[in-house]
Amino acid sequence: MAALRNSGLEQDTLVIFLSDHGMPFPFAKSSVYDNGLRTPMIMKWKNSVW
Repeated sequence: MAALRNSGLEQDTLVIFLSDHGMPFPFAKSSVYDNGLRTPMIMKWKNSVW
């Protein structure tokens, strides 16, 4: 974010952070159990608070 701010591109950039669960263990990735549903996702767009 600091690099985007310093280059003047912060207001013209959509930043998306997301993750995966890794290996498909039972009751985790690709399931509808809690461990399969909880993945991080953060999005930042113009004038949003970071």
